[in-house]
Amino acid sequence: MTRTDAAPAGDLQHYGDGGRVNQKYPGQQEREDWGGLSPEDYDRVLKAAGGDGGWQMPGPVSARFLASDARARGIMGPYGSGKTVTCFMDGLFKLRQQPRAKDGVRYMDSVVVADTYGSMYRNTVRTWHDWFPKDWGSWKGANERPALHQLRLRDEYGEMRWNVDFVAVGDHAAEDVMDGFEPGHGFINGAARLNEDVLTFLLGRIKRGGKKSLLGERAFQLKWNGLTADWNPPDMDHWLYKYFVLDLPKGWDFFEQPGGMDPDAENRTNLAPDYYEAMIEDMKHKPNDIQRLVHNKWGFAEDGEAVYPTYGQRHRFGAAIPFNPRRRLYIGLDGGQTLNPAAVFAQRDDEGQWRILMELCPGRCGASAFADLLVRCLQDNFPNARIEVYGDPAMDAGADKENGQLSWLDTVELALGLPITIAPTNEFGPRRDAVMKALANSTPDGRPGLIVSSECPSLLAGFGGKYHFPKYKEGGKEKTRDRPNKDHPYSDVHDALQYIILSVEGLGWVQSGHGRQRDRTYQEREAEAAMERQMTGRGDAVSWGWQP
Repeated sequence: MTRTDAAPAGDLQHYGDGGRVNQKYPGQQEREDWGGLSPEDYDRVLKAAGGDGGWQMPGPVSARFLASDARARGIMGPYGSGKTVTCFMDGLFKLRQQPRAKDGVRYMDSVVVADTYGSMYRNTVRTWHDWFPKDWGSWKGANERPALHQLRLRDEYGEMRWNVDFVAVGDHAAEDVMDGFEPGHGFINGAARLNEDVLTFLLGRIKRGGKKSLLGERAFQLKWNGLTADWNPPDMDHWLYKYFVLDLPKGWDFFEQPGGMDPDAENRTNLAPDYYEAMIEDMKHKPNDIQRLVHNKWGFAEDGEAVYPTYGQRHRFGAAIPFNPRRRLYIGLDGGQTLNPAAVFAQRDDEGQWRILMELCPGRCGASAFADLLVRCLQDNFPNARIEVYGDPAMDAGADKENGQLSWLDTVELALGLPITIAPTNEFGPRRDAVMKALANSTPDGRPGLIVSSECPSLLAGFGGKYHFPKYKEGGKEKTRDRPNKDHPYSDVHDALQYIILSVEGLGWVQSGHGRQRDRTYQEREAEAAMERQMTGRGDAVSWGWQP
């Protein structure tokens, strides 16, 4: 996507230019189709977008990215999705929002960071000049050296001056490269090729206010100061996954564009019709690269295949999911012979959506220590909950009960004061199928059948690939095992999740293809519990309310 003959934003001109670009506004329905933005937000965003012959928004995710005022924002997409130009336009958008200085001009200093100077001039600068030509102000810079573009622009509100530095980190320490900069705006281009120090040091250098000599009392009333970053998906052991998925800091925002083959893929109008199809053919011997660069999915750090290939961004809630005290709380346990016990806490709404609220995976500990942690977690997070607990059939094994020895299950039951219902089976196939079905389902109003809270980092990492089918070599051929790896804590929390969904929904639900649209009634649960007692001989498979 290039542009050299028109201003980069609607109703904007570079200093001294007499022409303007007419802004087109979409209709009400089109606004609503673009990511749920309000008409006011949509108009505000498109004020910084192209008109006739100018830049066009790649898609709804890009629109939401531009509308966000988060202090740090990341946008991840496949090849060709328009990420970099969107980030350039975001800088222009933020410039236009700045308050006027004493002289009536709006000012902003930006720094654009790349990995090497070769990459910077070959990719970043070349794309920048497609939209902001050298003769728009003063350009200083040459290959293998930093560059500075001092832009003088004008819109319907008056003059703007934008100083944009371009630097590359290369083999230098990020702290040394960032030293001396005090920008109001930063952009990390291709963040997956850089280490995390670039982000933290750049964010630390960004001013929390403007130049007091220019703005006076308005120096600390700027509309926005912060940074943006774009990248193609790296492997999921990359620092970006930790920062933007597993533990997103407060005041940050993360945006994932659809995959290139998705019906709502972004920027397709600027790509060849077979752009992604050709990429898939060219990369057919590198399935991990296809997943990353075409389908916009985090890659595998390990050599294996995903247990849940249908898991995607729609299933990740991106924040803590609040506990609803009016609904049952389901707890899944993985324990018994393992020294790495785990618990998963979930709820299910009337339309069948599973909401995974929290996980507990303390590492190596015995049944008594784990039970104490579990009770404390319930007291702190789920007061007055109506609870049902399900777990691994192996939890009741390994104890000499005739001589009074307690099993792992018995120990946890005593601490909870609640019965633990054994899952229908611990065979891996039905357990995986239950979660796969929940992932594939949608509620009648179009919501995903399963969403995961940000309070479940190990579950999220497992969904992303830490929980996978490992590959191995046999007779010179590469094969994939039919059981997932047992890496702790990822396999433990996923076992616990499988026990919940399989137990609550039932084997018939997994096999039938028909999901329930509501929670089972108390009478239905009691009837099932009675059948469980009859089949297993256990006298305690009954649901109880739990009061701390």
